Amino acid sequence: MMEIGRGLALLFLFLQVVWISVIRCEEGDFQALEELLNAVLQDSTYNASEMSPCTWKPQSFSCSSNGRITSISLQSAGLTGEIPQDTLSNLTALQKLDLSGNNLTMSLTELSNLTNLQTLVFTGNTGKLVWYPDSISNLTQLEYLDLSWSKMNGLILQDVTKLTQLTILDLTRNQFFGKISGLFENLLSLEFVDLSSNGFDGLISLSSLCNLPSLETVNLGSNYFGGKLSNPPSNSSTQPSDLCSSLQSLDLSSNFLSGEIPSVIFQFHSLRLLYLQINYFDGSLSISDDEQGQNITLIELEANKLSGMIPEALLKIRSLKILKLGWNSFSGFESNATAFPATLEILDLQSNNLSGPIPPLDQGLLVLDLHNNKFTGNLPPELPQLKSLRYMDVSSNAFIGGFPMNISLLSNVQRISVASNNFSNFSLSQLFQRGDLTSLEYLDATGANLKGTIPSSIGKFNESLTVLMLSRNNLGGEIPLEISTLKKIALLDLSSNKLTSKIPNSIGNLNGSLMILNLSRNSLEGGIPPSLGNLKRLFSLDLSHNKLGGNIPINMTNLSGLTTLDLSYNSLNGEIPYVNQWLSMYPSSSFLNNTGLCSRYNLSSIPQCRNSTVPLPPPMNTSTTDDTPERPHNIISSKYYGKLVINIPWTWPHNQRTPRTGMCVAWAMRE
Repeated sequence: MMEIGRGLALLFLFLQVVWISVIRCEEGDFQALEELLNAVLQDSTYNASEMSPCTWKPQSFSCSSNGRITSISLQSAGLTGEIPQDTLSNLTALQKLDLSGNNLTMSLTELSNLTNLQTLVFTGNTGKLVWYPDSISNLTQLEYLDLSWSKMNGLILQDVTKLTQLTILDLTRNQFFGKISGLFENLLSLEFVDLSSNGFDGLISLSSLCNLPSLETVNLGSNYFGGKLSNPPSNSSTQPSDLCSSLQSLDLSSNFLSGEIPSVIFQFHSLRLLYLQINYFDGSLSISDDEQGQNITLIELEANKLSGMIPEALLKIRSLKILKLGWNSFSGFESNATAFPATLEILDLQSNNLSGPIPPLDQGLLVLDLHNNKFTGNLPPELPQLKSLRYMDVSSNAFIGGFPMNISLLSNVQRISVASNNFSNFSLSQLFQRGDLTSLEYLDATGANLKGTIPSSIGKFNESLTVLMLSRNNLGGEIPLEISTLKKIALLDLSSNKLTSKIPNSIGNLNGSLMILNLSRNSLEGGIPPSLGNLKRLFSLDLSHNKLGGNIPINMTNLSGLTTLDLSYNSLNGEIPYVNQWLSMYPSSSFLNNTGLCSRYNLSSIPQCRNSTVPLPPPMNTSTTDDTPERPHNIISSKYYGKLVINIPWTWPHNQRTPRTGMCVAWAMRE
């Protein structure tokens, strides 16, 4: 009997499934859906006689037991065109509508009748969505609203503040504007809100944020909010750490906020991510020494007007992984004895007024940026122990002495910049002594007071090095032949040194990578190697202020992508080539002070050649060919550091720009 009963139960369940699967859609819903799809999905037809959209594509449509359509999910389905009027508005049983990633045009007033809607998603729509007042204010059951990246505008928050059931609100990357007053006061169920990259303005109330018991993520970055942030009120029964008890991520970056940063923010117990960069916060940082947030992993305060000492309490946040305080006016550390936390992976203190000793660094550090400060003395002695280090910039300080012993043990480091210091005991041989820097891609030692020669061990980096800048030093001797084996080198700058002898002819072997070559202001002799004409990707060449002689090689005219040329102040002679109008691409200043040079054509300050046997050039050919290499405006060296992408223009840090007009280092999280 038990088996018979179990069999009847299974049969009943099977009949239920079959019955549900063939439920005929309510006729009005079916017609509205069919009209919608026929308008925006031209390459698909549906069986009208079946009238069961849930069998067309069950993952895209859901129906209730009485035949009403309750869910439409057609994200990135190739929908294109205008949604006809009175189609969506007839689907009054809809609870979920997801049309994200399409190219649709419609007015949101079409949704005003969908009072049962709980989820509405239009993110990434490339068509035109139009909002009018009260378009969505009737959707009082809405819990999830995502209109991000949809090119919309208007005062939409006057509707949104009426949607009191909302838990998820995402309006990022639009052109909405207006004040946010009433948003956090009315939407008490909010868990996630992202209003970033819009035109919202007015004041931000921490008190309102902290009154939302479930709020976990707030992103108001890249708007026009101004004024001061005030500490939320507390009473004797409320500890600061209890405020904003659920808040995990707070992003107020790229606004116009001013005044001091409220100390209570650092005490929010659940806070993990804090973004306050690119504002006008000033004054000193105040952090409680015994109640600092113990869960925070990221603090970004760069590009403000903060000053004073970096508080010791900040270094005691033992969960901290990323600390970015650059582009401020900090002058030092409250304590040099307290080490940075062992969890720290990224330390960015660039462009401050920091001086004195640097607190001890831990070996887990990935990125160390101290450039453009006032540090003196020796480099941190623990540098060789930072085995995970991938990016190190200590340029534009006043460091003296040399590199710590065994610095070449940093086998993972990819970028080193020690430019603009005053080292008294630092040579490239010291840096390359063991050749363990096998990952090195970028080395900038411009103006670092280097002495000695360029060692032949430079050739050990033939598989990695892309940028080598050694200008404005005291390097002497020959250019080693091994430099011609750097097959990935894109920028080579050895200018303003004391290099002698000839330019290696083998440098022409770098024809697959070299874009910028600067050997100016040395004492190089001999002729210009004809092999330079093989450097097809070269767009900047500076050999000026040397002792080069002989003719300009005719095959230099093969460098069709060369936009910058300077051969001035040498001892070159003969006729300047004019093949394919090569000469006409450069000003006469490119050839000045070469007493033996002449030209068949009028060039200012260049004498004309006499009795030339070179035939007249053919008519100018103004057409372009696919062989002309692309001429980038600058070289970008992209460094991938695990979850980091760091983009570094080759001129950086000497071409610093203000944070408001664009910083030279772009930091981005990478999947």
